Amino acid sequence: MTSRSSRASHPVHLPVFLAIVGIHVLFGLVCTVTGVVAMASRKGRGRHSDFGTIYYWSLVGVFVTATALAVVRWVEDYHLFILGALGLAAAYWARRAARHRWRGWVRHTSPEWEFHTSSC
Repeated sequence: MTSRSSRASHPVHLPVFLAIVGIHVLFGLVCTVTGVVAMASRKGRGRHSDFGTIYYWSLVGVFVTATALAVVRWVEDYHLFILGALGLAAAYWARRAARHRWRGWVRHTSPEWEFHTSSC
C-alpha cells in the first residue's frame, strides 16, 4: 500500500498536472465540435474555413498540453506524444497545402464529389 505522502508527490496528483489535463480536455472538445462542423460544411470560404481554423489552433493546444503531460510521465505516455505529433503534422501539411494551393494538389470540385460529401 502506498503512503499518502508518496501519492501526493506523484505528478498525476498535483494540481498543476490536473489543471493541464482539464485544459487538454477542453481543447479536445473544441476540436471535436469544430472538426464536425468544418467537415459538414460546404468547402470553401466561410463556415468551413472559419471552423477549420478554430479546429487547427485547438489541435495545436491539444498537442502542447499533451506534450506537457507526456513529458511528466514519459515512460508511460511517450507513445501518446508520438501520436499527437503525427496528428499535428498531418493537420499542418494539409492546412499548408490548402492555403498555398500547391501544383498537383488534389482538388475535388466535380459534381459527383459534392454529391458524396453533402450526403454524408
